[in-house]
Amino acid sequence: MGKSSNIAIIGTGSAAYEHFKCLKLLNSNKIYIVTRKKKNHKIKKFKNKKTKIIEGLHNIPSDTDAFVVATPWYVNDKIVNFFKFEKKPILFEKPLGAFNSNYKFIKYKKNKYVGVNRRYFKTISYVKKLLNNENYQILDVDVRISEKYLLFKKRFKNHLSKIYFFSSIHMIDLIIFLFDSPKNIIKLRSSKSRNFFKNKHFYFKYKKFNLSLNIYDDTCENNSITLRFTNGEKIVIKPLEKLQHYDKLIIKKINDKKFYIPHVKKEIIEKNSHLKPGFFVQMKLFIENKLSINIQMYTNTLKLIRYLSNA
Repeated sequence: MGKSSNIAIIGTGSAAYEHFKCLKLLNSNKIYIVTRKKKNHKIKKFKNKKTKIIEGLHNIPSDTDAFVVATPWYVNDKIVNFFKFEKKPILFEKPLGAFNSNYKFIKYKKNKYVGVNRRYFKTISYVKKLLNNENYQILDVDVRISEKYLLFKKRFKNHLSKIYFFSSIHMIDLIIFLFDSPKNIIKLRSSKSRNFFKNKHFYFKYKKFNLSLNIYDDTCENNSITLRFTNGEKIVIKPLEKLQHYDKLIIKKINDKKFYIPHVKKEIIEKNSHLKPGFFVQMKLFIENKLSINIQMYTNTLKLIRYLSNA
């Protein structure tokens, strides 16, 4: 299948606009903006020579080559059902399968992709490449997630079963992306936070290393991934836009006193731009039909999210 040139974006929110900005830079031939009603104040920012506003899913032009679904995340499953027999490429904003398991019955799964853009951060790409180097054998991994319990309590009745489908889904997906599914999971003792959300702690067992996952309620720290290697080196990604690779301790004298300071071998910081990190690479791969994370591959992420939700 060749490059997609006529793209329909379903939705007019912030995520839809981020995808739109990428498509403009990638010189798409036509961009259709699909909204429920044309009298929508959000559509003004989408208007240019290549765009056309479409009212309703049933009115999407037949010359559309691919679709980008960027509706509010809690209605994504309904959109999946609308497109369940569609054979053209579709990129869905995360998450899918939050409210039902209809994804299991969707035909043509290989053409339906999930937008987990953190996979395309420069920091994550660096680690993914490094893990293929035999000189970097993992000693252990620490993953920390800070989730906003109160936000979900206000929005949903059964909020605890849905909380890991929010921003946490990216961190959980990165565990699968970087390290694959664990061989075994041990749940450690949990404690309640000030908002009565259970801070959860898990031990993931892999063949050659262990991973500790700590999920907290709205702490004052960024989400993070820390990797230690058998060669003594260490990588800290915190926040996900910043990576520091340490390779040794060096001695520094301050006021005639010796201090052992970790030496930074490599530092990567996602530079500020008008594009959201990871979105451009993800969209480029999508329209070139080279994107890897389709619904079938997303299954392992979904299984892990559901386990953590119920644990």
